[in-house]
Amino acid sequence: MANPNPTTSLYCRDIPDAGVANTVFGSDTSIMVARPGKTCCAFPLFWFTIPEGFYALVTKHGAHQPYVDSNGKSSPVWPSGMHLGPPWLKVSHLVTKQSILFNTQIKGCKTKDNVTVLIDVSIVLRVMGDDPETRPGDDPHNVYKFVHEVTPVGLQVQLQDAQAEAVRTLARSVYHTEVFGLRNVSHSELEGVQEKLFSQEAMDRVGFDHMERVSEGEANQEEKDVMGEHDYYYSLEAGFNVEAGASVAGAMK
Repeated sequence: MANPNPTTSLYCRDIPDAGVANTVFGSDTSIMVARPGKTCCAFPLFWFTIPEGFYALVTKHGAHQPYVDSNGKSSPVWPSGMHLGPPWLKVSHLVTKQSILFNTQIKGCKTKDNVTVLIDVSIVLRVMGDDPETRPGDDPHNVYKFVHEVTPVGLQVQLQDAQAEAVRTLARSVYHTEVFGLRNVSHSELEGVQEKLFSQEAMDRVGFDHMERVSEGEANQEEKDVMGEHDYYYSLEAGFNVEAGASVAGAMK
């Protein structure tokens, strides 16, 4: 269940050991990934524990070690509980399974009547790393990709850019008196607005028929407000759950 308090940033944090993960993640909703340290002990430990509610990645001498169950099935994610192994086998990353309410403020949005507004956008997301047999659409390899390729900070930047592009486009299609009605807008609705707004008919109607002929250096401020000074939708290699089952990768195509 999503935390009622929205977060405006996503990041990774070092923690003393896996045993304090629930306390750390519960006190800071911005944390998506934790890197547990090795528990200090006078004698080497031949076991380690993984708390419930997290996807765990384990390393052996620093290299990723997949988990192999009793049926011989391999997975990059280790299940919760106690595991036996040599001291050099340790939990390298813990990724939260909880849904996160991510909030972004899109500033300087121009409406159809050239009024500048600020729009708050909130989305609910989670890392889709469960077993696809129990939760269709999920894949444990998404956890590995998220930790080592996307990263929480990288996801935050891509979400902010993608949201800014879509919201600026949507805001440009309505009058400032209609901005408060932009609630619970689905991805398909955003795509529909974008297609209509940038159709040739719409460009002719609002005087943007010359947009393609203007070089990037000559683009005026109004065109920048329409297009948004952000990179276009980035595609993520890892899968995430946004709102009711759509993926961030799909939302940013």
